[in-house]
Amino acid sequence: MLPIHLARYVVQPTLAHMGEGLRGFETLPAVWLVVGTAAVESGFRAIDQHSGPGDRTWGPAYGFWQIEPATAEDIHNNYLHFRSGLDQRLQRLLAARPDRTAQLATNLSYAAALCRLIYWRQADCVLPQTVDPARFAALWKRFYNTPAGAGTEAQFLESWQRLVAPWLEPL
Repeated sequence: MLPIHLARYVVQPTLAHMGEGLRGFETLPAVWLVVGTAAVESGFRAIDQHSGPGDRTWGPAYGFWQIEPATAEDIHNNYLHFRSGLDQRLQRLLAARPDRTAQLATNLSYAAALCRLIYWRQADCVLPQTVDPARFAALWKRFYNTPAGAGTEAQFLESWQRLVAPWLEPL
């Protein structure tokens, strides 16, 4: 998938839908942070966390954003449960089938919204005013991959330069 297509046809309209009344939710930097997260997490290719040619196990993370079911459930149960308007908007993105876990891999809008919510729910996750890959890398490492995760800011920046930067343009 081309990053510009993901940004224009999935992430931007999804964040616009989800961010109704939420200042800063759907900014251009937010769109490109979500796209950059998909770049580093899956390379816009893998919808199952795949460790190599011999890997025949499923998960534990799914979709372009490599979200683990436990993370999705935590957002539903411990964040959205107390924000009914936001929860209702996310529910409207879900298809009738398959179940929510499978939709982490099959439903781009649902997974993109969850990716944004992973960042949004952190009070100190302040996005830059402009598209800033170095700042995105720091945010990704701190809030998405987490300090305990195996990923590095350098990996984010390498994925950004290779996969996103050639397609970066105003939406």
